[in-house]
Amino acid sequence: MAITEHRLIDSTKRALVKYVSFDTALLSNSILLDVSTLSGALNNSGNVMVANTGDRGLYRTTIKRIYADVKSGGSISLHWAGANNSPIAFFGSGAHDLNFENMGEGAVLTNPEVAGATGDILLSSLGIAAGDGFTLIIDVRKDNRDYDAGQSGSPLDFNKR
Repeated sequence: MAITEHRLIDSTKRALVKYVSFDTALLSNSILLDVSTLSGALNNSGNVMVANTGDRGLYRTTIKRIYADVKSGGSISLHWAGANNSPIAFFGSGAHDLNFENMGEGAVLTNPEVAGATGDILLSSLGIAAGDGFTLIIDVRKDNRDYDAGQSGSPLDFNKR
């Protein structure tokens, strides 16, 4: 399935990523978003990763919002990568908006995976046929234990009280 990715925002706190596909290939737990490639990802030494070397394995992120518009007789689903590939959401044909903005500051989808977790988001499709397609917009919040929030560029200023 040919999927086009557009990183609309990739800052120290969040990433807003849009995906568009007009393809008919079926997918099963294919990596949609490799969160270690987001801006500011730290390596296993605590430094900003360069050329995707020193990947620390687990990158903690949460999801604040998912918008999906699916034109299909089939469906798509999102999962957290891990030992169980825990489901995030399922979308049939039509427009869907999973928006947690009005539920308070802490309202997000968290990754329940522990064993084998990476933080990556996987995509599966079922019953996709010719002429089908989808648009997904995912608002990911970064955990600053795994992403640079300024501490690398100016650690003294970052830690002042």
